Amino acid sequence: MTQADAYAYAGNAKIVRTSQYSNDTITVQGSIPIANVQFANADNVLIKQRNDGTCKSTPSLDQGILGLSPFESTSKVPSFRENLFTAGAILSRTMTMWFNAHPGPLGTLTGGTLFGAIDRSKFTGDLVRVPNAIKQYQVGFYVPKPVMNINGVIVESTVDTNCLVDSGAHADAIPIPYGEEEKAFFAQTGLIEYIGMVAYNGTCDSIPADFNIDYTFAGVKDKENITIKMPLRNYARGHEVLDPSWTGGDICVLNLETGSSCLFGAPFASAAFLAFDDADQSIAFAQGGVSDEGSGLDDLVVIGMGETFDSV
Repeated sequence: MTQADAYAYAGNAKIVRTSQYSNDTITVQGSIPIANVQFANADNVLIKQRNDGTCKSTPSLDQGILGLSPFESTSKVPSFRENLFTAGAILSRTMTMWFNAHPGPLGTLTGGTLFGAIDRSKFTGDLVRVPNAIKQYQVGFYVPKPVMNINGVIVESTVDTNCLVDSGAHADAIPIPYGEEEKAFFAQTGLIEYIGMVAYNGTCDSIPADFNIDYTFAGVKDKENITIKMPLRNYARGHEVLDPSWTGGDICVLNLETGSSCLFGAPFASAAFLAFDDADQSIAFAQGGVSDEGSGLDDLVVIGMGETFDSV
């Protein structure tokens, strides 16, 4: 099928243009083949990445993009989640995502996702609905900013903003505005500023396993909330010290930024169990990062027609 579309990611660092759609069978590890899944076939892709002095014939990332964004009823572009539902492969428009417990040594984190089902062994405590605070001009899932407790220190934020939940974003951004409030943030927490990013004063391996950032979100129900304990080590994703003038000794540059915006991306997803329902645009959080690496689906519940993740 011919239809021109364009997709832009990461502040236009990745631009994908397509002129045709096609249907094919997709096989994902741990699932049966799913027939008649619609794809956008890219005929022009622009990917910008840091120049390391060599000329590469192919980019080192993004060999493909699987669209898992919320389904927009007014959109005509392919939606993987909606494809599964309309094809009858799943009975609900739900998706859950989790990561396993941090293995200890810094490196690869593993996890999984389920469509139309939930595995209750992948989180601990309650699964709590949080408000979807999306505004009319926005696309995606937005939640009100949380209360932040960094290693036992309550951090205040004067920024009036909501927070985008985007598991595809490489870093989290917390609403600590530049200036005096940011200076107070670093003074209170013992963290340091490094060219616009947050860093730990020491090597990444030296970050204590119990150094956490607690994000507490208000729930939809009155007097209900959910606290996600985010290990600071989960923000250590191999970011290098690139400033040749840096003389501050060993530091660990974190995938965490400050500023006037708020974003919970891939690092946050490594500690939070995420649940989305396209039927009513709802979102729920629970404490993730608890299951063993390589563990199977130990408490699986299929979500039936008319049900959602908190009704099973």
